[in-house]
Amino acid sequence: MRERPQLARSEYRRGVAAMKVGDYATALAAFKYGYAVSARPGFLFNIAQCYRNLGRYREAAAVLESYRPYAPAERGAAIDALLCQLEKLARQQPAR
Repeated sequence: MRERPQLARSEYRRGVAAMKVGDYATALAAFKYGYAVSARPGFLFNIAQCYRNLGRYREAAAVLESYRPYAPAERGAAIDALLCQLEKLARQQPAR
């Protein structure tokens, strides 16, 4: 798929607006589509946050793990701490 930066920006804004009102399912769809049309790694962090807020901790951890190599160095410790937290929450969840 050819990168579509305008559409990616539009989906990012839609996702942020949905997150602000707690509509994480809509935000997730927007961020996933934005990532699909742009492959910009920043979308992965937002996708992980949506999964986390939806209680889908395994998926959140998996996506955050894929974002980790792209994270700015100064955010590395915070990302690692969030990953640990998500993995702990995932272990406490019954398997789906």
